[in-house]
Amino acid sequence: MLAISTGLISFWARNINEDQKKFRDELRDIRDNYQRRDDAHRDFQQIMAMLQRIEQKLDKKADK
Repeated sequence: MLAISTGLISFWARNINEDQKKFRDELRDIRDNYQRRDDAHRDFQQIMAMLQRIEQKLDKKADK
């Protein structure tokens, strides 16, 4: 009886360890593959600034 319960506990612990490793790997993938919110905000601001400069240049061309 003790051997069976020990075997079940070790099987359960091994599964938890494998799941933890899988989640750690997925978290690493998320960190590597997805853009952080502050980076996205900075990039968006840069794009908007470039678009405003383009719009100003077009307005100057239209005024001539």
